[in-house]
Amino acid sequence: MPGTSISDVFDDADRTWTEVREVCDRLLPYGIQENTNLQAWNFLNWQRSQLVKKPDGSFCWLANIPSFGFTEIESVEISETNDPLSIISDSEKFYIENRYLKVEIDLKTGAIAQVFDKRSQKAILQSPSTLQFFEDKGEYWDAWNIDPNYESKKLESTTLESVEISSNRSLQVSVRTVQKFRNSAFIQEIQLSAFEPFITVKNWVDWQEEYTLVKVAFPVNWRSPYATYEIPMGTIQRSTLGETPEAKAKWEVPAQYWADISSENVVSPQEKQHSLGLAVLNDSKYGYDAKPGCLRLTLLRSPNWPSPHSDRGHHEFTYRLVPHQGDWREANIVQLAQELNNLIVLQHSPIPNLPIPIKQQSFLQVSAPNIILSAFKRSQDHSGWVIRFYEAHGKETETEIEISLDLLQAENVWECDLMEIKNTLLTIVKGASNHLQVIFKPYEIKTFFWLHK
Repeated sequence: MPGTSISDVFDDADRTWTEVREVCDRLLPYGIQENTNLQAWNFLNWQRSQLVKKPDGSFCWLANIPSFGFTEIESVEISETNDPLSIISDSEKFYIENRYLKVEIDLKTGAIAQVFDKRSQKAILQSPSTLQFFEDKGEYWDAWNIDPNYESKKLESTTLESVEISSNRSLQVSVRTVQKFRNSAFIQEIQLSAFEPFITVKNWVDWQEEYTLVKVAFPVNWRSPYATYEIPMGTIQRSTLGETPEAKAKWEVPAQYWADISSENVVSPQEKQHSLGLAVLNDSKYGYDAKPGCLRLTLLRSPNWPSPHSDRGHHEFTYRLVPHQGDWREANIVQLAQELNNLIVLQHSPIPNLPIPIKQQSFLQVSAPNIILSAFKRSQDHSGWVIRFYEAHGKETETEIEISLDLLQAENVWECDLMEIKNTLLTIVKGASNHLQVIFKPYEIKTFFWLHK
């Protein structure tokens, strides 16, 4: 909810979310206590790897967890590595480094001062990534609108309370900063793992301001005439130049899980250089703005109407910085953003009523990496299951969808619309699994109705 309701609506929403949490905890119990007999569940439709924290607080790297499936942790976990991962400091900065990136953190401000990409041998940031604060009273209504002139009303910066090493292990290093702004406190943990080419920034905020807008800025070392934003089941390019009245009116734009600003390919007589890019992923913050040399993510606001004291209190959120070569497609940004928002789930026992005789299994596989599973649910009439996918890269794609017979044994499969009205009977090839060959148009959404056998 964007803050456009009276206080009673938020109170009601909190009660509803509490009920949802209780139902989810009954299905997938939260708060595993022991390390033994753990399974890692991946609910995305591609094989993936991830750093996870086990119940005792130790870290392990889980490699190649099956697509839409599970594996026993003991068969894939790595608890130590000789891969390069370090954290050092001098009188001015902390330096955290893995095989992909070297990150500098300013000891005076707590800001990420620089990100050096070892793959491209390029510095990503033109200046430090900082929290920025603005007076924001809105032009018409507090909660609905950001003041179009907010940039002329910049407020003071945070003061740094502390900066220290919070983790120094073979699989992860991190630096924690504590910053104050007036009546509010910001705790940030800047994390780098041994095997991942991105920086994760976890945030815990006690927010107690009014009429204040907070952004985090990422000034990049190149200029781009446009930025790319994820929208539901697609993407959109928007100008960063503000050359038309329409573009100028978009001083704040929405995005789903990520936004990306990339340089254009440069061709020299000697070679064609890959473009550089920076994607900013998020798990709960959906407002961005971009200039030719800077991408910003909106973190917090504090309107007073129609709900007094809106958004005040404790916030926890994460954003992730992904430097890359090539465009967002080549860098697999859609998949990385999905992984941030759909973490590996650890469980002691398998999901009930599924015959699982082996140590790992994939229940659903898709041959094309740009086809994303977006829904798997019971049909509204309870006669079958509805599975929905979309094409994420804006290109026509032929793919094979394979679903294990341990998961679904279907009599017929229909393509249907979003209202679950069946349109076309499809041909499935049955063997050890159900196989379905499908062609997606650019950004097409396809929904399949699997009738029970």
